[in-house]
Amino acid sequence: MDAIINAPSPFDIEFALPSTAVAETETTVEAEVEAEVVPTTPSYEVGTTVTITVQQPETNKPDITLNGKVGDNLRKTLLANQDI
Repeated sequence: MDAIINAPSPFDIEFALPSTAVAETETTVEAEVEAEVVPTTPSYEVGTTVTITVQQPETNKPDITLNGKVGDNLRKTLLANQDI
């Protein structure tokens, strides 16, 4: 959290998407071909409501879940939450 707020502007940030991996149980050629297809990263329209999970492992605080909208200023969204 502090790293985002105190970072110079602009800065680069990497987001982690939930894993959609499925355990492979088939060993056919078709299954191998399907496994080679790389899923596309989902994209969201500006204004779409998204869930933001803030992890603060250095403070031993529990994760905080916030709602934000695509296109909103992330720093302002984080600072608006009093629990962070």
